[in-house]
Amino acid sequence: MIEFNIVSTSYPFSWQVLCFYLLALVSLVCTYFWLQKGLSEARVPLIFAVLNILLILIYWRALPIDEDEIEHLHCSWLVAQGLIPFRDFWQHHSPLLWVVLAPIMGLLKPSVEVFEYSRILSFAVFLLSAWIGWQIAKAVWRRPNFSLYLLVLTGLFFYGLFFQIRPDLFMLFFSLLGIRLVLMIPEGGYWTILASGFCFSMGLAFMFKQYLMLFLPPIVILFTPGNKKLRLLAVYTAGVLAGCLPLAVYLFKEHIVPDFLFWLFRFNWKFLTIKVSFPGAIFLLSAVLLIRTAAKGPRTKAFVILSLAFYFSTFNSIATIVYKENYYLQLWLLLCAIIISGYRLEEIFGKIKSAWGKAVVMAGFGMVFVMPNISVMNSNHRDFDDCERSLAQILKIAQSGSCFLIIPDHPVFVRDAVRLYSSCEYRKFMSSKEIKRDLNSGGGMVGRILAQRPQVIQRSYEGRAVFKDLIKHHIISKQDYEKRLKPFLKQNYVPEKIGGDDFYVRKDRV
Repeated sequence: MIEFNIVSTSYPFSWQVLCFYLLALVSLVCTYFWLQKGLSEARVPLIFAVLNILLILIYWRALPIDEDEIEHLHCSWLVAQGLIPFRDFWQHHSPLLWVVLAPIMGLLKPSVEVFEYSRILSFAVFLLSAWIGWQIAKAVWRRPNFSLYLLVLTGLFFYGLFFQIRPDLFMLFFSLLGIRLVLMIPEGGYWTILASGFCFSMGLAFMFKQYLMLFLPPIVILFTPGNKKLRLLAVYTAGVLAGCLPLAVYLFKEHIVPDFLFWLFRFNWKFLTIKVSFPGAIFLLSAVLLIRTAAKGPRTKAFVILSLAFYFSTFNSIATIVYKENYYLQLWLLLCAIIISGYRLEEIFGKIKSAWGKAVVMAGFGMVFVMPNISVMNSNHRDFDDCERSLAQILKIAQSGSCFLIIPDHPVFVRDAVRLYSSCEYRKFMSSKEIKRDLNSGGGMVGRILAQRPQVIQRSYEGRAVFKDLIKHHIISKQDYEKRLKPFLKQNYVPEKIGGDDFYVRKDRV
């Protein structure tokens, strides 16, 4: 399915808008006094970057635990328990992240503290990626503005979902490292070319999204003077194959190559949606800066490589099969920060003579990059601690047994009584004939529940009765539910509300 969606963001009057205007007023005053003191105009973005860092620290624990955090940690734990993706549990992602995290998950005691550790790990990967991004900026621009780079980076932190443990973060890290290595071709020699192929390939092994980056080194090689192009391309190809090796070894070892190819490519392709969903202001700003810089400045090799990477990433960022298009924008957002850091603010705002006029314009510019962080504030959702409490309660009931719980109500360290636990599967894929065939295998869902007697069973999800939905989508029959499952639940389970959701809890566990 292909749709074209221009996504726009509106901010109705609320406490978020009030907060935005209050911060805008404070930052305006700070900017004015900064300029009055004769401090550098190029460092004004530090005011707004510090503001963003404060918002990140405040709302780090205010944002609830995301379903993808739970999904990938749970899959890593399942792999640590010896289960095989696709065969023992349903998935449509690459398993490399789970294989990497499995040894760590196998050592951890069952506890909701795993979410604390995962966010620390995610933030560490983000910092490494940000550091590589700054190295790219220094390689492309003569004097990049670190304050501006930090402003854009912190302004897009929540929109890029950089604190969630996802394969995208590792793809981002390897993609940026690959771009940095490409900037060193051919001066870096064969090892640089080999390493760039390895990095881009490893990034795709974690998450097959930024596939066009594979063409970046060959383009640079083809336009490099000399008669060793074929040899350099052969070295690059060897690097790509080496990057595929860790994932390929695991897939062949577990005999799941056909399943991997089917669920990742054939199945996901059926749900492909093309969306033009970039944040409007940032997209326009980065495009204008890129075009203006290309027209005004020298077209150095480094700048051309960065431009190619930017447009490759732009194209790769529009195709999605998930609801949150943010996941596709992570590399693109970092490249925007790199590009904008090469611009000289004093050239733009230096022509404004009035101190107040200059402060107003610069404050308006800075608040554009504060707005994304304010937009994530939502008092209607559970916060991080609320999620931890409810998941800890479920884990206490269900540990050492099995459960039928749809993410994000899944406590990670518990085996699944059925193969329906992914929220993405429940929302979007349940009508798929492949999913129905998978769920109806091995005695079907009702048969699995009756045989395993899970400690906790989900009653409602997003305000809808789970079993009514399953009957509606022909996952289970109404007759099976009425004659077999309903009496079983009535006899052996009691309804209970945990964290705002409804569950069946087995009587001997109450």
